[in-house]
Amino acid sequence: MRIQKVGVLSLGKIVGVVLAAVALVPGSIVAVFAVVGAAASLLDSGGLTFGAQELMMLALGIMIGGPVVYGLMGFAVGVVSALAYNFMARQSGGLELEIE
Repeated sequence: MRIQKVGVLSLGKIVGVVLAAVALVPGSIVAVFAVVGAAASLLDSGGLTFGAQELMMLALGIMIGGPVVYGLMGFAVGVVSALAYNFMARQSGGLELEIE
């Protein structure tokens, strides 16, 4: 069996979704620490200080922005990789797989 061509948009979507999901894990951990830090600041000062507000915005930005940025970058990498593979497969005949 030979893989002669890879779907460009298909690979882009798959890599984008995988990297967006990967970004959720560290983003969630950082967001939890930011919320805990903001809560500690709130308890210590008796009110929401400027630093605590920044930490809350950081947590929100990481939780939303991280997966979006990673997903877009993953899509771009997947598209470029598929284009490069298709070009090289055309020159060399493709990737040969042996499946039992």
